[in-house]
Amino acid sequence: MPIYHKAYEKCSLIIKFKVNFPENGFLFPDRLSLLEKLLPERKEVDETDEMDQTELEDFDPNQENR
Repeated sequence: MPIYHKAYEKCSLIIKFKVNFPENGFLFPDRLSLLEKLLPERKEVDETDEMDQTELEDFDPNQENR
């Protein structure tokens, strides 16, 4: 990622996510199927040349050079 006002220098882009997933079995199977009917149909995402393939990595602030 380019550094502001330093177009030729690069740094890491760090994004912090906090996701709370529901516990397994949070919804009875009959309710889950009802919920799936209420939501829009799942769509396949076609990969294009404009997309970048990346991998999510754990961030260790002690290894970052600043």
